[in-house]
Amino acid sequence: MTVTFNKNYTPMIINGKPLKSMNQYYNKKLAKMKSKTKIINDSFTSNAMKQFTTKRNNKIKDYLHKKTRIVVNYLLSRNVDTLIIGKNKDWKQ
Repeated sequence: MTVTFNKNYTPMIINGKPLKSMNQYYNKKLAKMKSKTKIINDSFTSNAMKQFTTKRNNKIKDYLHKKTRIVVNYLLSRNVDTLIIGKNKDWKQ
């Protein structure tokens, strides 16, 4: 996440690597769990997989909430009253 201003405030960047790491670990572990479950139970889901997915979703939600709180506090400390959220289409062109 990147926060920039139209005034002379320094830009702010929030690191996304921890989210990527959480997701990569989740995908790796889930693949192993799926293969074991398929061999043992001839099924694609299990209670352990559901719990693992819930735990991962909660971690991601917690991380995002903490980082958005940091951004909001940063904006409030600089008396910024308007926040525009968007995605820059074709920004590489």
